[in-house]
Amino acid sequence: MVLEITGPGLTVSQFEMSVPSALLTAGIWLEEGRVDSVLFGGVDEYSELLGHCWHRFFGDTVRGVEDMKPTVFNLQSAIPGEGAAFFLLTRAEEGNPSPYGFVGDVGMGRYGRGPLGVAEENLYFIGADGHKKCGSFYERLLPEQASVACYTPLYGSLPWARPLT
Repeated sequence: MVLEITGPGLTVSQFEMSVPSALLTAGIWLEEGRVDSVLFGGVDEYSELLGHCWHRFFGDTVRGVEDMKPTVFNLQSAIPGEGAAFFLLTRAEEGNPSPYGFVGDVGMGRYGRGPLGVAEENLYFIGADGHKKCGSFYERLLPEQASVACYTPLYGSLPWARPLT
């Protein structure tokens, strides 16, 4: 209401499938011409119940973001956190490359059969969050000399973002 947004709105809450599900929906809405732009956001919220579960599973092994090492895939270094990030997505102009970043593809499911079919020189923005079990998938998928960026130490490791489109 504050942003005076009109048009369709959707909240997706599917644990680790939330972001790709919402990105696919946003892409379809843009492709259909249903909308000219999409405000896409992910929000995590910490609660006492989540904190209790966290400590039951992981104890106090990690105390702060300085201890979080999301790209050391064989280490459990996730921390509970909360935060939000938003992006304004628009339709690509025909024949005019974006001067900003773009979403080239959205994949869902487990790519356990081998490395991704992506050029090795690409920069990979990954959602590794310090959970050892999740990190093992990244380790198998990323090229050996991949350039990787990971921003989860800025907001924590709750693995169930709720994107809003």
